[in-house]
Amino acid sequence: MEKGLRQRCPLSSFLFNMVGEVLSGMLRKAEDLGMCKGVVVGDNGMSVTHLQYADDTIIFCEPKIENMSRVKRILRCFQSVSGLRINFSKSHLIGIEVEHNVVENWARRISCHTREVPTTYLGLPLGVNHNFVKWEGDHWIWDIHLRRQLFGWEIEQWEYLGEALSEFQLSKELTDELQVWANLAPYRVEAFAWQLLHGKIAVKDELDKRSMFLGNAIQCVLCNNERETIQHLFVDYYETWKVWMAWCKAWGVSWSSPKDIRTFFEAWNDCQVGSKDKKLWKLAYFATVWTIWKCKNEVVFEGREWDSEQCYVQQG
Repeated sequence: MEKGLRQRCPLSSFLFNMVGEVLSGMLRKAEDLGMCKGVVVGDNGMSVTHLQYADDTIIFCEPKIENMSRVKRILRCFQSVSGLRINFSKSHLIGIEVEHNVVENWARRISCHTREVPTTYLGLPLGVNHNFVKWEGDHWIWDIHLRRQLFGWEIEQWEYLGEALSEFQLSKELTDELQVWANLAPYRVEAFAWQLLHGKIAVKDELDKRSMFLGNAIQCVLCNNERETIQHLFVDYYETWKVWMAWCKAWGVSWSSPKDIRTFFEAWNDCQVGSKDKKLWKLAYFATVWTIWKCKNEVVFEGREWDSEQCYVQQG
């Protein structure tokens, strides 16, 4: 490690993702603390602070010099904790509907250059009509030109992106799983709920599927009996089921166990509880799955005892 990693080293992609997640976490924390604010997109008002691809990052913030100064301080902190160097002389500040002389003044104060739209980012045009996409029925046909050749470890990721884009269909209807991004809970909670629906939570069953050696220790840490799956931990285990039933009892709702967590989420969203209380009812789902996971981790890492009643109370 002292001599660094070769370009095609299998650890490269892991380290890139790990370091990138550090910066993402710092920017999300800054937004939670009100230090900076990203751009709001979509009808649900989702805030986007940054986009990342490999070692390229584009950061969005309000057109205020104090916000930009805070972002630069965050980047300097990132340099210190990661050991990576950010070349501010190669960074650019782009103003959207902001006078050019104002942008230039801001750029001088934060020691970077300016750029105007239209421009390109990762080989894609910004601020112009997107002529890099064609239509075939309800599918998009993409023709993306990269500004450089991909590294070996990037090829698999790029192929995965191509497969995902090829399967994308236009629809006026909002799929049930996209209702996770309802801007009802903090971003990290909604992100957790999204990962939960896609089976990306690190329960023992999922770790075992990824060939992570667990030996015989795949039983649920709470009951020491059943295999620790997402369905078991969040729904079927009688102690976590008590938490859901506490919510249903408080709302006077009759509830039965669904076949999987995705069906559970869809049924919870569709439950008729009155328009005035609908948002609070939906928020209860996020609060419950997040608290179950948090309490379960306290059992694992802090040696605490599981308490269904306390788990329910913590949500309040």
